[in-house]
Amino acid sequence: MQRFLACLAAAGGALALAAALPSTRVTEAEEGDAVLIDCGTTSNVGDAIDRGFYADYRGSTISSVTIWMGSNDPGPYSFSLTARADSYDGPFLGISNVSGVMFDTTGENPTEVTFDFQATPVTPGVVTFAIAQTEGPEERVLYDLAEFGFDSPRTCPVTQTQGTTPPLDEVRRPGIRIRIEGQPPAATINVPMLTSDGVD
Repeated sequence: MQRFLACLAAAGGALALAAALPSTRVTEAEEGDAVLIDCGTTSNVGDAIDRGFYADYRGSTISSVTIWMGSNDPGPYSFSLTARADSYDGPFLGISNVSGVMFDTTGENPTEVTFDFQATPVTPGVVTFAIAQTEGPEERVLYDLAEFGFDSPRTCPVTQTQGTTPPLDEVRRPGIRIRIEGQPPAATINVPMLTSDGVD
């Protein structure tokens, strides 16, 4: 019994010492989604959907991507949005499809269109997005640029490009009207690293 108690005392001392020693880093995912990118405060539907865009994305998942769109023909329309890592022809991350999209043909009220990516895991970095119309009228469809002009200051982590030519095409403007939701970057916690000799 005395030997057992001595072992317990030694273990307690080692754990107390561990709190003051350097430690390894372990990631722990945050729970719940958040709005990680939210750009644009005004409405300006003005560029065709064949122009791609990419985000400097810091999250660990993508749950949804919302853009605002419009056309002179009310529809209905169907669209897809494809996400890839690093380049327009980079590793495939996911594709989301929406259908039954209707537009206000006055152009005064662009339609909010949300693509559901169902918490697609991503590595923080560049994520490219390419829109495609899959069904609907032949009328040209545009998406909202908000207040972003060709020479606007960089206030949005999303870049619009001339098209979707790999790797990242030619930059067109520093932002569009967009909202991206997902899980925030993984938080880090410190955990002492134990070795056969005790605490390292």
